[in-house]
Amino acid sequence: GLPLSGPLWSVPVVGGSPRKLGDITAQDGAWSADGKFIAYSSGNSLFTAKADGTDARKVITVGDLGFVFNPVWSPDGNQLRFIYATTQDAPSYFMEVSLDGTGLHRLMPGWTNPDSPCCGAWTVDGKHFVFMTRGQIWALPRKAGFLHPNPKPSQLTFSPMPLSPPIQSTDGKKLFVVGSTFRGELTRYDLKSGRFEPYLGGIS
Repeated sequence: GLPLSGPLWSVPVVGGSPRKLGDITAQDGAWSADGKFIAYSSGNSLFTAKADGTDARKVITVGDLGFVFNPVWSPDGNQLRFIYATTQDAPSYFMEVSLDGTGLHRLMPGWTNPDSPCCGAWTVDGKHFVFMTRGQIWALPRKAGFLHPNPKPSQLTFSPMPLSPPIQSTDGKKLFVVGSTFRGELTRYDLKSGRFEPYLGGIS
């Protein structure tokens, strides 16, 4: 199936009427840090436009097919990171490209992880790119060390519960996440009462 797409709208944080951003149809969108531009994806293409949705232009089309998700502006506003998958059910990975469409490359080449990453975001200080995979939070340094030219991601959390995408504190010193677990109990259907009842003491 195709991913959900539709028009982009902006809504004032303090309340008010939503405003449609031009004639854009997109899967995902993101504001630039200064709020003057938006980046958005449609199919396997990545676009930018002014904040009101006008002056849209294509940055790049990735491959012959596939989908682009989760565009993220770099701290300096010169690059865009995004998630790309050849099909909706295929493994996905992060890529980066300059605003002029040059320098397209895959992040963390050779890094193997059985689950696709998601929810990328830069830390407040711009030094790390945090993301989620396998229900845990990871961080990728912006710059590599002298002895290691390609930055490697580090796992920040080792929670026994799967975690939600992280939300940063305004000072950039903390990440807030929600851990969730699923519980259930065995039940049986009683034909006489017509109800489900706990079975074996409601084992969780």
